[in-house]
Amino acid sequence: MAGPAAAARGGRGRPPRRGARALAAGVLIAAGAAAAAGPAGAAPAGPGTRIIGGRPAAEGAYPWMVRLGFGASGQCGGSLVSPDIVITAHHCLEYAKGLTADIGRVRWKDAEPAGARRTSTPDRWRLGGGPKVGDWAVVRLDRPYAGAAPVALPRDGALDAAPAFRALGWGHTEPTGSPNSETLNEVDLPLVGQNRCPDFNGKKEGWEICAGDWDNGGIDSCTNDSGGPLIARDGERWVLVGIVSWGWGCAQKQRPGHYVAVSRRLAQLRAAIVELGGQPPPGW
Repeated sequence: MAGPAAAARGGRGRPPRRGARALAAGVLIAAGAAAAAGPAGAAPAGPGTRIIGGRPAAEGAYPWMVRLGFGASGQCGGSLVSPDIVITAHHCLEYAKGLTADIGRVRWKDAEPAGARRTSTPDRWRLGGGPKVGDWAVVRLDRPYAGAAPVALPRDGALDAAPAFRALGWGHTEPTGSPNSETLNEVDLPLVGQNRCPDFNGKKEGWEICAGDWDNGGIDSCTNDSGGPLIARDGERWVLVGIVSWGWGCAQKQRPGHYVAVSRRLAQLRAAIVELGGQPPPGW
């Protein structure tokens, strides 16, 4: 995604930075409301984001990774957290009329590899319970997916301060704009402290995690990566610590990407999953 304006990343806070594109996935949806305003004098960008400064992901490395498609060409990322539940960004779904979910693919346009699946259903949307705050959403698939173990959810906020994270997505790969990637990309991102990174409301309350190269830029999620995962290592497993949300441009110095802190939304996510009748994530 281009420019200094704050934008949802393809489902993110930049207009399609971490933005959304057309996806096809039939679902029930529970969503938290996106924050109302950004820093003074700046307009947040809309959905849509990409991975910048990263590399192609290895086949089978992230079997729980989901590409949500909507409309003719809209897309966002998502994470399978139980056999029939995907977590993504609220701004990805605000205008979606129908969704498709591609699960377990690296090159989403290729024929389905073993264990991968595309699913779609008629629209079945409703808000989840709890305060409508935060750029998160819960999607219930039309039928459970047994092709991969879900990604783990955090037990608490301990990993929010991990020294390094990894972001994934099929979004843009150049800060000034580029086609979406047909291949899933990954990028390693260092933590940016909260003192340098206020939340979307301008406060430093820890509702978001910031990650990127503060001094040099050059690495980031971006347009059409929105809704995708920010993950951290916990021993041998990956844990979903953040949701790609928004940013001021992409990969700029002193403008890190912003990610919804999943640990701060666990109660809301749990309530939404229960309301939608979805299967609980492992350990819940």
